[in-house]
Amino acid sequence: MCVQDVDDATFCRNFPVTLKGVTQSWFNGLAPRTISCFQDLANKFVSQFIASWKEKRTSIHLLKIKQGQQESLAEFVKRFHQEAVLIPELEDGVAYTSFLNGLKSRRFKFSLAEQKKTTLAKALRKVADFIRATKICVDNSDA
Repeated sequence: MCVQDVDDATFCRNFPVTLKGVTQSWFNGLAPRTISCFQDLANKFVSQFIASWKEKRTSIHLLKIKQGQQESLAEFVKRFHQEAVLIPELEDGVAYTSFLNGLKSRRFKFSLAEQKKTTLAKALRKVADFIRATKICVDNSDA
């Protein structure tokens, strides 16, 4: 509609067709003649539903993810990856640095950091190898 350069009244008349569910019920419950212009409608809509908006994830969220004291490396990787995929256009260098920052294992962190250049994908492959090797060593020590 912006391309068509329509007037305020047209915006207001077409707004309801974009709604469904709770938002449609809210709109239908508005008292007649309480909206003076589209901006007024937009402001009331935002005021009503702002608490429902989902926070947009950014790379800063990844910096907050730390491996817990009792959390296994596999659990941490899964949790980190679940957050990382929610971030649009995540730069690999930021993801890799955040991943390193969140690791608690100094030995494993050092083995990743000593590589000159790497990516999160390469680090995750190395994690898989490390987890597999650790499991083999633990299984063999029980025998």
